[in-house]
Amino acid sequence: MSMSVSLKKATNKTNIRHNNRTMSEKEKEQNSHIDYSRSDENKYLVQK
Repeated sequence: MSMSVSLKKATNKTNIRHNNRTMSEKEKEQNSHIDYSRSDENKYLVQK
């Protein structure tokens, strides 16, 4: 199993709201490169 990860050390360059967003059906069509069948493998970012 291969995995890719992208990280930035600068906290002002991390957009948690964008990464954890929920997409509408129209947005899903526009982002056809996303494999939603694997969404159960997602890791969620939490800001405290």
